[in-house]
Amino acid sequence: MRKIRFSGWKKNFEKVRKWRMPDLRLRYKLLLYLVTLFCAGMSMVNVIWEDVLPDAAAVAVYSAAGVTFALSCYYIAGTIAELKRALMRLLLSKRQTEKIITDGDYRAALLVTFGVLINIAFAVSNGIAGWISSSPWFGTLSAYYLLLGIMRSYWILRNRDKVRPAEKRRMKQVSPRKIRRRYGIMYLFMAVVLGGAVILLIHLEGGKTYPGWTIYAAAAYSFTRIILAVWNMVRARKRREQSWIIIRDIGLVDASVSILTLQTAMFSAFSVGEEGFNMMMNGITGGVISLIILGLGSAYLVTARKMKKQ
Repeated sequence: MRKIRFSGWKKNFEKVRKWRMPDLRLRYKLLLYLVTLFCAGMSMVNVIWEDVLPDAAAVAVYSAAGVTFALSCYYIAGTIAELKRALMRLLLSKRQTEKIITDGDYRAALLVTFGVLINIAFAVSNGIAGWISSSPWFGTLSAYYLLLGIMRSYWILRNRDKVRPAEKRRMKQVSPRKIRRRYGIMYLFMAVVLGGAVILLIHLEGGKTYPGWTIYAAAAYSFTRIILAVWNMVRARKRREQSWIIIRDIGLVDASVSILTLQTAMFSAFSVGEEGFNMMMNGITGGVISLIILGLGSAYLVTARKMKKQ
């Protein structure tokens, strides 16, 4: 049998794959965008006012709208890519921004610092609200955010030498066993605080509320946080570095509690008059999250004990 040669097909395929649309000057791109808007507008007019254009003209307008829209998307994507490359060159030319982009430890430290500031702000605001309204729910939230800020601040304290030059590192090293033991104790305290918050939820003495449509934005934010937290935790486990595992575990706990507060807000908005069901679901969700945090703290303490024996 004769062997079929595909060398010619491969060459033609490579030519097609490497072919690119010709680059256009700015004025031609703007003209293309205007034509696209015009064709799209005429198409909408013909649809809304029920076939104002003749059939042949309508087909021509629809075809032109599709072709110009595809071309506009191509050139807009190319423009965005060029702007992105130019922005990256600008950021990499500056020492501080270049360090943020290239140094993962430094970038993580900045993000954690930002998280500490948010935790402190939430702790203060919830503490003031609890004091004014004599609400134990706001008091427990204030204690939770304060403890979360302390945990993140301690992580920054123990890892700040990673973002310093070698000659400026002064932090005394602490054994991984002691660090895990301290975090285990803090997780146990957090489980107790959240347990109190869950008890208040069961007795309908707390919960979050969001005005109007903002609850949907809060839901999207909370679900995005929990997905990213799980993904970061898995990546940290693969990296097998204790500092990253600790900070990702803290992020997972924070995201899990945000799901609980979102649930209370959604029940308050969409489940009015079903207090029994709301009480049961808040108790189940809050209890599961408290048990997860309790288990996490216990695991840290068990690991620290094993390290001591070894």
